[in-house]
Parts: sequence; C-alpha cells; structure tokens
Amino acid sequence: MRFSTIFLLILSTLGGPSVFAESTKKMFNRYEFETIGVYSVAETSQGEPEPLRPQGVAGALCGVHGNALFVAGGTCFLEEKPWRGGTKTSFDKIGLFLRQPDGSILETKTIEKLPKPMGYAAVAQTPNGVVCLGGETADGPVDDAFVLRYDEKSQAVSLPVLPKLPSSRTAASAAVVGNRVYLLGGQGKDGPLDEMISLDLAEPGSGWRIEKNLPKPLAFAVAVAQSNGETSCVYLFGGRAKTKDDSVTNFSNSVYSFNPKTGIWKEETPLPTPLAAGCGAPQGIYSVFLFGGDDGEFFNANERRLLAIDKEKNSETKQKLVEERIRLLEEHQGFKRDVFLYNTITKAWTTAFELPQGSQVTTPAFHWSDGKKDQIVIPCGEIRPGVRSTEINSFRVFGQSHFTVLDYGVLGGYLLAMLGLGFLFMKQEGTGDFFFGGGRLPWWAVGISIFATTLSAITFLSVPAKAFAEDLRMSPYNLGILMVAPIVIRYYLPYFRRLNLETAYDYLERRFNRLVRYLASGLFIFFMVTRIAIVLFLPSIALNVATGIDVYFCILAMSIVTIIYCTMGGVEAVVWGDVIQGFILVAGAIVSLAVLIVCTDGGLAGFLQTSFEAGKLHAFDFRFDLTQPVFWAVMLGAFSNNIITYSSDQTLVQRYMCAKDEKESIRSIWLNAFLAVPVILIFFPIGTALFTYYRTHPDRINADLQNGDAIYPLFIVNGLPPGVSGLVLAAVFAAAMSTLASNINSASAAVYADFMKIWFPRFSKRFPVAISQTAGIVVGLLGLTFALLLASSDIRSLWDQFNTFLGLFTGPVGGLFLMGIFSKRINGVGAVVGLIGSFLTVATFQAYTPISFLYYGFLGMTSCYVYGFVVSLFVGGPAKTVAAQPENGRSTG
Repeated sequence: MRFSTIFLLILSTLGGPSVFAESTKKMFNRYEFETIGVYSVAETSQGEPEPLRPQGVAGALCGVHGNALFVAGGTCFLEEKPWRGGTKTSFDKIGLFLRQPDGSILETKTIEKLPKPMGYAAVAQTPNGVVCLGGETADGPVDDAFVLRYDEKSQAVSLPVLPKLPSSRTAASAAVVGNRVYLLGGQGKDGPLDEMISLDLAEPGSGWRIEKNLPKPLAFAVAVAQSNGETSCVYLFGGRAKTKDDSVTNFSNSVYSFNPKTGIWKEETPLPTPLAAGCGAPQGIYSVFLFGGDDGEFFNANERRLLAIDKEKNSETKQKLVEERIRLLEEHQGFKRDVFLYNTITKAWTTAFELPQGSQVTTPAFHWSDGKKDQIVIPCGEIRPGVRSTEINSFRVFGQSHFTVLDYGVLGGYLLAMLGLGFLFMKQEGTGDFFFGGGRLPWWAVGISIFATTLSAITFLSVPAKAFAEDLRMSPYNLGILMVAPIVIRYYLPYFRRLNLETAYDYLERRFNRLVRYLASGLFIFFMVTRIAIVLFLPSIALNVATGIDVYFCILAMSIVTIIYCTMGGVEAVVWGDVIQGFILVAGAIVSLAVLIVCTDGGLAGFLQTSFEAGKLHAFDFRFDLTQPVFWAVMLGAFSNNIITYSSDQTLVQRYMCAKDEKESIRSIWLNAFLAVPVILIFFPIGTALFTYYRTHPDRINADLQNGDAIYPLFIVNGLPPGVSGLVLAAVFAAAMSTLASNINSASAAVYADFMKIWFPRFSKRFPVAISQTAGIVVGLLGLTFALLLASSDIRSLWDQFNTFLGLFTGPVGGLFLMGIFSKRINGVGAVVGLIGSFLTVATFQAYTPISFLYYGFLGMTSCYVYGFVVSLFVGGPAKTVAAQPENGRSTG
C-alpha cells in the first residue's frame, strides 16, 4: 500500500481531507492600520482660490530612539509641482514626537537642526539612536554620517558625528546586524552604485570597511535585517537603477540576502512585482513586510513621454504631449497599495492586505512600541507624484488563534486525568515505594517511561522547529542511544543494580569520596532545575500560541499540576503516567505528520519535491567545520551526550532500578533504544513538512511569530480540526509532563538520599516520604522560577540552549562515572580536580570559541577524565575499588 494512501486512511478517521479544507476559510493574521499623528513643514496653496494646505515631506530622516520619534529634514514642493515649474525645497528642521505614558503621542518643538537641509539619507534604527548615512542637498549627494539621539532626562536632541562615507551617495539602504551597520548601493554622482560598506558602531573610530559588492547596482531598494533560521542576514528588496546606456530606469523585482558570517550574497525568491522607493520592516522572527512602493510602470511611461516630447519637432503636437503628461501626472491614483509578506524560511511571498490608499514611498518603516505591542510606523512620504503626506501611520499585525471550546475540553480532561494518577498511587510505605515503586514495575512500562522521559517537549517542539528552520543534519543525533546501549548494559548497569544504590551518586562516594558525591549530585540537581525550566517554558509557549493566555500564567498552571501529581503518587504515578503520555505524544505526532503532508500542495509527491528542491532533506554534511552540525560533530555529540545521560543521569538510573531485576532492566533499555528510531522518522519530518505546508500556504503562517519553537504549536492550533487540536496539544503537554515529573522525582531522590539522609539521619528516617515530597515541591518551584525568567529572555532555539546546559553541567559528571568505571588509578582528589577543571574547560570554550554545542558533552567528559588521571599520578592516596557482586535484590523500605 502506498504511503500516501496510509495517510489518507488516517485522515478519513478524522473526517477526511474535506475537514482540513475548512482551514482555508480561517483568518490567520489580523491587521490594523491607523494614523497616529501628523507632521508638516509649511502651509501652502496651489493657486489663489485654494485654501492653505499643510505640507508633509518625502525623504525625511526618520526613526525611533527611546520614547522619541524623529521626522527630520526631507523635501517638498512649496509652490508649484515640478511639471509646472516648481522647485524642490530641502529642510533641516527636526520634528520630534514623544510617546506619553498613556500611549498617546505628543509633538514637541525642538531647536536642534540637521547639519544642513537634506533628505533621502539611509537610516537604521539602533538602541543608541537613529543612524543617518549619506543623502542629498540641493547641490547633490553628500557623504555625511551621524546619529540622531534623544536624551529623556535632559529632553535634548543630539547629533554625534560618525566617520564620513568613502564617497557621497543618496537613496542608499541601511540595515544593522549586531553592532555593525551596513550601507548598500545608492545613487552616486556618476550613477547607481553596487558598493556595500559597513561600520562597527561599537568602535566607529575603526572606520568604514569595504564589503562584498551587491549583485547589481541598486538605488531606492529596501534593506531589512532578519533571521534566516541560523543567523541574522541583510535582505535587499527591489530597487531601481538607470545607467548611461538605459533609455528608461530599470525597476527590479530581485531579492538578495547577505550573510555577515560567510560574506556571501544569495539570490532569494523574487518579488511578485518590481518595486522601488517603498519601505519595509522585519516582523516576528522570520517575516518581512514590504509596504507598497513604485512598480515603475507609470514612472517608465512618464520617462517615455519625456523622450517623445524631447524628440517632437512640431510645437503644437509637443504642447499636446506636454498637456497630456501633466494631466496624467495630476490624475495619478497613488503608488501600489499591496502589502507583501515574505518569510525568510519558506522563501514564499503572499499579499497580506491592501492599504486603504496609495502607499507612502521614499520614507522608512520602523518599529515603535506603545508599551503593549510593537507597531510599525511609516511617517509622511510621497503618496503621488509631487504630493507629500502629513500622516504618520501605524501598522500592527495580530496572529489569530482558532482554539475551540472542544479543544479546551480535551486538554482540560487530560490534565485532570494526570492529577487522578497522583491520587491513585498516593499511598507510599517508604522511599523504596516512592522512588523505585518497590521494584515491581514491569520492564516494558519502565522502557516506555525512559522513552517518554527522554522524548520531552524539547524533542516534541524544538526538533520540528529546527528542521523547519534548517535541515535534517541533526537527525542522526537520536541514533546515539543505539550506540551507547550495549556499553551502558555491559559496564554501567551491573554497578547500579548490584550495589543496591539509593542514587547514582551513591556509587561515586563508594568509589571516590563523599565530596565527589556531593558535587556530582549538586550539579545534577542544578541541571534538573534548569531542565525543568526549559521543559516548563516550551509547552507554555504552545498554550500561549493556542489560546492567547499569558505565558506566565501558563507556566504557573503547568508547574502546579505537575508538582501535585508527581509528588503525591511517587515514581509509580510517574511511570504509568509516562506510559499513557508516551502513547498520546506518538499518536499526536503521527496525526500531525499525516495532515501536514496531505495538506501540502501535491500531497506526498509535493512534500518530497518541495523539500528536495529547497535542500530541506540535506542530512549528511561531511565537511570539517567545528561551528556547524556536520556529520562528525553530530555523531560525536550523539555518542558522548547519550553516554553521559544514560550513565550518570539519576532520572534514568532510577528507572533501571525500578524494574524487577537486572534482566528486565536490560530489556527496558533496549526497548527505549528501539523506540528512539521512530523519533527520527516522525519528529524531524514534521519540521520538514511544516516547511512544505507553509511554503505552499504562505498566508497561513503567523506573521508575528516571536519564537521559532512555537511554529509547531501554531500549526496544531490553526491547521487541525476542532478536538484534534486539543488532542495533539495534549500530546505536547504529555511530552512536557512526563519529563517534568521524572525530573522532579529524581531530583527529590538526590536531595533526600545524597544530602538530607546524610545530614539529618534521625529526622530523615522518621519522615522519609514527607521529606522526599517536600524536596520535590522545592525543586519544582525552583524550576518554575527559572522558567519565568526564561520567558522574559530572548533565546532563538531551546534545542541549542538545552544541549548547552547538557554539556556544561552534565558532561563533567559523566566524566566522573567514566573514570570510576574504567580506571582503578584515579583517586578522590583527582576526581574533584577533574570535575572542577572540566567545568571550567567547557565554560571557557562556550565563552571564547565559536565551536558547536555538540562538542560540549565530549569536552566535559573527556577533560574530566584526563585531569583526574593526571592529578592522581602526582597526588598520593590509594584509589578505591568497588566490586559489582551478583544482584541480591533491592530494599523497598
């Protein structure tokens, strides 16, 4: 049976493809466009009978610094239009608009002026002011460079000077990536330019740097800095150019991206139509809006009329041509009204909506927050030939959610069921029951629990997000467990099972000393808190995207439910909860993948063709590059991080000790290992399918998406029918809660056995379960606190962040177990020095080198071993040995 037929059968159980066709009727983005202020430089009349009219400006130097909006300089025609003999006037006035605490905008007079009357400079908004580069006066292009700043305390405007440009230019474009501003193209004294130069704003004294030239000369293009999924790039849209050999101006529909890291220009998907002199701004994490512009059709027609007038010898015919040209100019209906939306990942264009009137050209667009939400501001500009607008317009986009009452019911029912598990297993007779389930849990349940614990919300959300934004180079990572399972079973498991350990770190005390146990267990507990924070944060994003509920409230709700059910029911509630959640999350993933592929234009064939042509199926990169996820780095990271996790993580070691005996523990490890393969076959393709789905349906993506890891929840909410959305979103919570519950339970085991039982033996013996439950609550609350802090940070990919934590905190601990199992020479002093030294080594590599996070685990583990071995050679003291005797059973008291 064909794969596509299987998908269709799955869909038929959900109502068939016709159900999903309803999604085309949904509104996925809502747009607001309003006038928030007016600005004029003078009042004039066009003829005696007409009343005085305010005059706006085009080519003004505009932007925002703090709560101040600048509209500086610019040009307009004070008397007649240019075709009636009028002349363009340039201004040096600085208009200042201040955002008030209530969100309103107040125009403020300022005595500061620009260095000279000018306009058409390239501007770029930065935290330290509005950078203004080049421009023109009545005498032509200039080479000025300065910054517009507003000091809120002194309420003063300042214009600090930057190094002058290498040559004069006007109508150039500018964008900022990091601390560096890039100036692209423009019009010089001798024609259009293809130059790109840059300046480090942190060290402007270093001067302008020559960058790689543009693919072609362009002026009046739109430059925007936006992420390409891996790094911030400079995108250049449209533009125009006229050389000496051209009879009319060439308007471009080209789109190019420049990667500052590689220094390479790349051609992107062309604009739907040629555009120049428009304005654009980035939105969210992957979107760019372009607001109208001039498509050149009328502009070129006017150029041809001027050529015809020039060539015409008959005065009467020439006069008619002149009058016809004037009539057409004065009847001009405005520039293009289309607002185009470009996604830098899918490379797809869509028309978001039409402006209520013609677009504002030769003016920039930029972000300005009103304290609640960012808005894109477009001030003044030219709206028809020779006519300047006085309006300062604001544009906002809102992502729409389609989460229904039925979905809420499904999700709420799932959460209540999880709470019920806590009550079902509430009776605990001792820590053996609370932490190990009395050793009576079946091997298959333990294996599924290990699988569900490792398959967290990080996998469920971040892996599809990474595959959507990049490619499949990280997909072999999940094969790491197949490589390490035999090693864990042969060398590590006997020690964990046969020594009747209370925690994994109990072994380190027996092999080295108590200090090593304290350090390793403390690092594990700290890592659990950070992991809980990440795993709490991810599903909270999902719920926030799905329902619009505040993300902080989501974190609170998720953490409280999880803390209650896992601290009440102990490890039995955790394991059986994992079994239920494992089935839910895999089922949810399969349904999502099926729908995504079927709803991609062309179905399975379209999915394969689109993803192949876009390079999204690229899985093996055999270059030698320490900064990229090349094959060697992925496999090394997969091996080292999995050996660290499966040999030193109390969360998993605790599972080994929950099974009846060693043979059943082995079965559970292999079951988990073989279940890891479907993760590759489902979750990475989900990310690829998200790409093909949104590439073929570009109007359905949330243009205001602020976090890349929310791309899958976005589809869950808006791409699936009611009820199914709630079920699949419950799978997200299943992935999160299985990991959270395991982390809290295992961390509480470490707190109780590695610290409380040693420090307060009488008290711990009297109230073992109560202390364990209290420890779980404290760990959960600490994770909750870090999750709230994480929600206010800017992290591009939580997959990368989690693996960074993994290498920094667990790599050195993995090294302790490595030296304990495989070396008889290393002693306690060497172990402590190795642990500290490896931690500093990984931290140094993170801070001062660009190497990929995939190496962190390997660095931490191996450096710990090497430091420990070398120190033990020079420091006296015998090394302990611990024999793993045949298993005699486990205490359940």
